[in-house]
Amino acid sequence: MRFIRIRAIITAAALGLSTVPLIPGTAASAADDVVEWATTNGEPVSITTTTAGQKAYVYFSGSVGRHLTISCEKSAGTPTYVLQAFDGSQVEGSRTCDATRPTDINLLKADGRYRLLVTDRNAQTFGATVKVQQFDNAAGTLMAGAQPITVKTADAKQNVSLALAMTDGDRVQLTCQATGATSDITVIGPRGTVVQPDLGTNAASCSSFSVGEGPLITATETGMYQFVIHPMFSGQVKTVTAAAVRVAADATGPIATDGTPLTLATTGAYQRVKTTFSLAAPTQVYVTCARKGDDSAFITLYRPTGVSEKFGSCQYAGPGTEATAFGERLNLPAGTWTMVADPDGTSTNEFTLQVHTVPAPVTAELPLDGTPVTLHTITPGQLAQFTVNAAGGERVFIGCRLGTYREPNPWTYDAPAGVGFTHPAGQFGDSGSCEKPDQSDYPKVFFGYGIPLVRAGKHTLTVRMRMAETNSVTLWAYKIPAVTEATATTDGTPATVETSVAGQGALIRFPGVEGQKYTVSCDVTGAPRSAFLMLTSPSDAFVDSPYSTDCGPTGTFTTAALKESGDFRLNLHFQGDGTGKATVTVRPAS
Repeated sequence: MRFIRIRAIITAAALGLSTVPLIPGTAASAADDVVEWATTNGEPVSITTTTAGQKAYVYFSGSVGRHLTISCEKSAGTPTYVLQAFDGSQVEGSRTCDATRPTDINLLKADGRYRLLVTDRNAQTFGATVKVQQFDNAAGTLMAGAQPITVKTADAKQNVSLALAMTDGDRVQLTCQATGATSDITVIGPRGTVVQPDLGTNAASCSSFSVGEGPLITATETGMYQFVIHPMFSGQVKTVTAAAVRVAADATGPIATDGTPLTLATTGAYQRVKTTFSLAAPTQVYVTCARKGDDSAFITLYRPTGVSEKFGSCQYAGPGTEATAFGERLNLPAGTWTMVADPDGTSTNEFTLQVHTVPAPVTAELPLDGTPVTLHTITPGQLAQFTVNAAGGERVFIGCRLGTYREPNPWTYDAPAGVGFTHPAGQFGDSGSCEKPDQSDYPKVFFGYGIPLVRAGKHTLTVRMRMAETNSVTLWAYKIPAVTEATATTDGTPATVETSVAGQGALIRFPGVEGQKYTVSCDVTGAPRSAFLMLTSPSDAFVDSPYSTDCGPTGTFTTAALKESGDFRLNLHFQGDGTGKATVTVRPAS
């Protein structure tokens, strides 16, 4: 294949490209590989192998920030291609040679030579025609602090490149809007390499809906920077309106991890707040954010490596509302962490941030005799854990109340505290929630109508506050007696059941006849004078129409035609921790 190599060198020389070395040792092809050079104006290049397992390399020169399309049409075999940098590192994954599905490279990340490695899927000989086309950018020039400029593309494949002269240390925020589709923004520095936005930049995109924030850049050298706007997927950039706004340095300060508040304020458009804290070992922390100011603001937490850990809004509804519990309890590795608070748009805000090192949970043992046990958390994010020792086989009622209560914001959880139940071997069992302290006659019942403690050993109830506060929580638990039963006739004679403790079930049986409908009436007395009534068949299936009825305090329903005869059961469950007495009558429906 010596003649192919000679032709490649001649072609490269004609294009004004360096030919020494044309293919460096680190990227050299085997002696029998096919090597060609391609222009980037779409001129077709034909490649044909003559030996099974041969490879073909098509080299071309690409420019940073440009949109590139690659088309490959096979003439023989089953060729595929991979786009690589000149050193062989992969730029784009393997594609099948199919002229109807060209590859779009929305943006090349560096100037230099690239190559297509073409091989046959079955390691056989192949033939293909390759076309490489690079599109010039639609260009414009920005001036920091000047009025926005508008740039239109002439071709659907064009990117928009906005040039901005910057001096070392300059800091600018790009604002932009693009018609056609939301577009990514990549910043190219004076040396032709990609520049990363400042830590804490919310987005590096150009919205198609409204003028939005693009990347925030701090120049590290003097020269010309290019903001390249390119499609995110298969969309196209049609018109871009953009401006470069000068931005003051971040308001910064270190923050303690003992909960001491740190207050920092922004004073100008697009300025942010940035603070750091250090952890000597893996630690659980609880972060809160309150603010004063208009619009909304977002907060991002960054690992020591610079990778974003969490992201969310800070006190969404503004001053006077609930502070945001950022990420609730976070298990963070050792190192220096950075938080960035970014006000929306041009608004200014004052932020008060707190980082609490979360101590171990407060703990107590909860007896099964109904005795209330109270625990107090001392730090936001701290857990309260109650352990229950069971012999195995018990069914237990558990109630819970908080010491204080605030109405949560409408976008947070309805319940101010959650409870998780874990079995002795650590398996999660169920979850529930705590209720208001003033609901003394109707606290929340956890886990349906009682927890079955099937296994012997220590069970754990973990209470987690859902607000950025400390609180007290009281739990009580007791064993639930067996279900109380009564039998009703179907002639309307009343049958009565009564429970002695909260959570105890009640059951009324009656003899049902297949094909017959029945009218069931109930009357509940006692606190809280409310119960659910469900009908099950002899085969333990719930009877439809209806599935259940509310006896609160009275209720009546008519069953569907029964599908079998035998012992039907009316299951009553009294709500809350109230006990109850229910009188039920059953008679054939007229």
